Amino acid sequence: MELQILTKGELDEKLALHHIWLTNFVRQPETSINQLSLLDTLLSNLQYSKANFSCAQLVRCIIRDSSFEECDFSYALLIDSIIQNCDFINCSFIKTDLRSANCRFANFSNSNFTRADFTDANLQGANLTNCILDGAWLIRTNLANAILDRIQLRDAKLAETKI
Repeated sequence: MELQILTKGELDEKLALHHIWLTNFVRQPETSINQLSLLDTLLSNLQYSKANFSCAQLVRCIIRDSSFEECDFSYALLIDSIIQNCDFINCSFIKTDLRSANCRFANFSNSNFTRADFTDANLQGANLTNCILDGAWLIRTNLANAILDRIQLRDAKLAETKI
Protein backbone atom coordinates (compact mmCIF):
# COMPACT_ATOMS: atom_id res chain seq x y z
CA MET A 1 0.00 0.00 0.00
CA GLU A 2 1.52 3.29 -1.08
CA LEU A 3 0.44 6.26 1.00
CA GLN A 4 -0.47 9.61 -0.44
CA ILE A 5 1.09 12.39 1.67
CA LEU A 6 -1.14 15.38 2.32
CA THR A 7 0.28 18.64 3.70
CA LYS A 8 -1.61 20.73 6.23
CA GLY A 9 -2.26 23.34 3.54
CA GLU A 10 -3.76 20.73 1.21
CA LEU A 11 -5.89 19.35 4.04
CA ASP A 12 -7.06 22.88 4.93
CA GLU A 13 -8.24 23.35 1.32
CA LYS A 14 -10.09 20.03 1.34
CA LEU A 15 -11.58 20.85 4.74
CA ALA A 16 -12.88 24.22 3.44
CA LEU A 17 -14.61 22.40 0.55
CA HIS A 18 -15.91 19.82 3.04
CA HIS A 19 -17.54 22.60 5.07
CA ILE A 20 -19.33 23.81 1.93
CA TRP A 21 -20.44 20.23 1.27
CA LEU A 22 -21.74 19.93 4.84
CA THR A 23 -23.72 23.16 4.45
CA ASN A 24 -25.32 21.96 1.20
CA PHE A 25 -25.79 18.35 2.35
CA VAL A 26 -29.17 19.13 3.93
CA ARG A 27 -30.50 20.46 0.61
CA GLN A 28 -28.77 17.94 -1.70
CA PRO A 29 -27.91 14.78 0.27
CA GLU A 30 -27.25 12.75 -2.89
CA THR A 31 -24.11 14.70 -3.81
CA SER A 32 -20.72 13.69 -2.42
CA ILE A 33 -18.64 16.22 -4.36
CA ASN A 34 -16.28 18.03 -1.97
CA GLN A 35 -16.96 15.64 0.92
CA LEU A 36 -13.64 15.07 2.68
CA SER A 37 -12.74 11.58 1.53
CA LEU A 38 -9.19 10.29 1.96
CA LEU A 39 -7.96 6.76 1.35
CA ASP A 40 -4.46 5.47 2.16
CA THR A 41 -3.24 8.94 3.14
CA LEU A 42 -0.58 10.09 5.60
CA LEU A 43 -1.55 13.09 7.73
CA SER A 44 1.10 14.33 10.15
CA ASN A 45 2.07 17.28 12.31
CA LEU A 46 -1.44 18.74 12.33
CA GLN A 47 -2.96 21.06 14.90
CA TYR A 48 -6.67 21.85 14.79
CA SER A 49 -9.02 23.49 17.24
CA LYS A 50 -12.82 23.42 16.76
CA ALA A 51 -12.50 22.00 13.23
CA ASN A 52 -15.43 20.14 11.70
CA PHE A 53 -14.49 16.71 10.30
CA SER A 54 -18.03 15.35 10.67
CA CYS A 55 -19.02 12.86 7.96
CA ALA A 56 -15.42 12.77 6.68
CA GLN A 57 -14.10 9.53 5.25
CA LEU A 58 -10.55 8.85 6.46
CA VAL A 59 -10.16 5.20 5.53
CA ARG A 60 -6.82 3.36 5.95
CA CYS A 61 -5.15 6.66 6.78
CA ILE A 62 -2.24 7.23 9.12
CA ILE A 63 -2.66 10.22 11.41
CA ARG A 64 0.42 10.91 13.48
CA ASP A 65 2.09 13.52 15.67
CA SER A 66 -1.07 15.64 15.67
CA SER A 67 -3.34 17.48 18.07
CA PHE A 68 -7.09 18.06 17.81
CA GLU A 69 -9.00 20.07 20.40
CA GLU A 70 -12.80 20.40 20.46
CA CYS A 71 -13.03 18.99 16.92
CA ASP A 72 -16.09 17.24 15.52
CA PHE A 73 -15.55 13.79 14.00
CA SER A 74 -19.21 12.74 14.35
CA TYR A 75 -20.40 10.26 11.72
CA ALA A 76 -16.87 10.08 10.28
CA LEU A 77 -15.32 6.89 8.93
CA LEU A 78 -11.90 6.07 10.37
CA ILE A 79 -12.00 2.41 9.32
CA ASP A 80 -8.61 0.64 9.37
CA SER A 81 -6.84 3.92 10.17
CA ILE A 82 -3.75 4.21 12.36
CA ILE A 83 -3.49 6.96 14.94
CA GLN A 84 0.03 7.46 16.34
CA ASN A 85 1.15 9.96 18.97
CA CYS A 86 -2.03 12.03 18.74
CA ASP A 87 -4.19 14.01 21.15
CA PHE A 88 -7.94 14.32 20.61
CA ILE A 89 -9.01 16.48 23.55
CA ASN A 90 -12.71 17.12 24.13
CA CYS A 91 -13.63 15.94 20.63
CA SER A 92 -16.92 14.53 19.39
CA PHE A 93 -16.90 11.05 17.81
CA ILE A 94 -20.66 10.46 17.95
CA LYS A 95 -21.57 7.51 15.70
CA THR A 96 -18.03 7.46 14.29
CA ASP A 97 -16.93 4.23 12.62
CA LEU A 98 -13.54 3.19 14.02
CA ARG A 99 -13.72 -0.48 13.03
CA SER A 100 -10.27 -2.07 12.99
CA ALA A 101 -8.61 1.26 13.78
CA ASN A 102 -5.28 1.17 15.60
CA CYS A 103 -5.37 3.90 18.25
CA ARG A 104 -2.70 2.54 20.62
CA PHE A 105 -1.65 5.11 23.22
CA ALA A 106 -3.79 7.90 21.69
CA ASN A 107 -5.10 10.53 24.09
CA PHE A 108 -8.89 10.92 23.78
CA SER A 109 -9.47 12.70 27.13
CA ASN A 110 -12.95 14.19 27.62
CA SER A 111 -14.21 13.00 24.21
CA ASN A 112 -17.69 11.75 23.36
CA PHE A 113 -17.91 8.35 21.62
CA THR A 114 -21.68 7.86 21.97
CA ARG A 115 -22.69 4.99 19.63
CA ALA A 116 -19.21 4.83 18.06
CA ASP A 117 -18.17 1.48 16.56
CA PHE A 118 -14.83 0.16 17.85
CA THR A 119 -15.29 -3.39 16.55
CA ASP A 120 -11.84 -5.03 16.21
CA ALA A 121 -10.12 -1.74 17.14
CA ASN A 122 -6.91 -1.55 19.14
CA LEU A 123 -7.06 1.00 21.98
CA GLN A 124 -4.26 -0.56 23.99
CA GLY A 125 -2.82 2.06 26.34
CA ALA A 126 -5.16 4.78 25.05
CA ASN A 127 -6.24 7.52 27.45
CA LEU A 128 -10.04 7.54 27.65
CA THR A 129 -10.29 9.60 30.85
CA ASN A 130 -13.73 11.25 31.22
CA CYS A 131 -14.93 9.82 27.89
CA ILE A 132 -18.54 9.01 27.11
CA LEU A 133 -18.94 5.59 25.47
CA ASP A 134 -22.71 5.24 25.83
CA GLY A 135 -24.04 2.74 23.32
CA ALA A 136 -20.57 2.23 21.82
CA TRP A 137 -19.71 -1.09 20.20
CA LEU A 138 -16.58 -2.52 21.80
CA ILE A 139 -16.71 -5.92 20.10
CA ARG A 140 -13.30 -7.67 20.12
CA THR A 141 -11.77 -4.29 21.06
CA ASN A 142 -8.38 -4.29 22.76
CA LEU A 143 -8.55 -2.00 25.80
CA ALA A 144 -5.54 -3.57 27.56
CA ASN A 145 -3.75 -0.99 29.71
CA ALA A 146 -6.12 1.75 28.51
CA ILE A 147 -6.82 4.52 31.02
CA LEU A 148 -10.52 4.19 31.76
CA ASP A 149 -10.88 6.71 34.62
CA ARG A 150 -14.38 8.16 34.98
CA ILE A 151 -15.67 6.74 31.67
CA GLN A 152 -19.38 6.43 31.00
CA LEU A 153 -20.46 3.10 29.43
CA ARG A 154 -24.27 3.03 29.49
CA ASP A 155 -25.71 0.48 27.06
CA ALA A 156 -22.28 -0.18 25.52
CA LYS A 157 -21.88 -3.51 23.72
CA LEU A 158 -18.90 -5.47 25.00
CA ALA A 159 -18.14 -8.95 23.64
CA GLU A 160 -14.72 -10.57 23.58
CA THR A 161 -13.34 -7.19 24.71
CA LYS A 162 -9.81 -7.31 26.11
CA ILE A 163 -9.46 -5.23 29.26
